[in-house]
Amino acid sequence: MSIHRPMKTITTPTGVTRYCWLNTPDTRWDEGGYGSYRCELILEEDDWNKLKKEITPLYEAAYQDEMMKQGKKKLKQAGSPFFVDDDNNFVVKTKMKGGGKRKDGTEYKLSVARFDSQGHPVKDDSIIGAGSRVKMGLKVRFWWVAAHGFGMTLEPHGVQILELATLGASENASSF
Repeated sequence: MSIHRPMKTITTPTGVTRYCWLNTPDTRWDEGGYGSYRCELILEEDDWNKLKKEITPLYEAAYQDEMMKQGKKKLKQAGSPFFVDDDNNFVVKTKMKGGGKRKDGTEYKLSVARFDSQGHPVKDDSIIGAGSRVKMGLKVRFWWVAAHGFGMTLEPHGVQILELATLGASENASSF
């Protein structure tokens, strides 16, 4: 369940993408067919630490709010979207639902705004592949689920493509 508080948009430093689904949502594990936009952004260590430091006060304030709401002095905490992988890469994990159904039964669809290096909207269908250099506009969403604890999701609402690495023929399903 999401905590209702204004979501601040945060722009990341320039990083390199991997496991990138920013053009269309990944629907492979979504029975509803809405899927999720997601991407892991690899940053330099200093940039990773600065971004984490910018988000930490927002997390702490939302955590305090949720503790008061739950009437507890401590809450279980879910995993962080900031991690260092086995290759010592400093990674920020992003994810946003591709859509869903409202309480009244109507459907909605979401998308990630794409911009070129000059800040102009991208109009073509070029797929942002792994290895692209980008900046991302993230919204921080805090949530509480008893089974998982208190956590945050960094939602990719926009991406500025500074250097595009498109999918190669070997990464295209038709080549198999």
